Amino acid sequence: MVIYKTTIIEKFSLDRLENDEYFISFLFYLGMLTYGEVKEGQLYLKIPNYSIKSLYGKYMAAYVQNL
Repeated sequence: MVIYKTTIIEKFSLDRLENDEYFISFLFYLGMLTYGEVKEGQLYLKIPNYSIKSLYGKYMAAYVQNL
């Protein structure tokens, strides 16, 4: 399941996590997202496996809604 269209930011500060691209990059570096596909030159990320989806999916969805 592909969920995010983004650009991975290589260097950032944690105090910028309110920015969507920084937050998504943070999740990528934590291993909560992985490469999905590249379509028309745009990178799409996805949840890497069922374990991550089960453990963190509901928690992260609730967190993002409260931002």
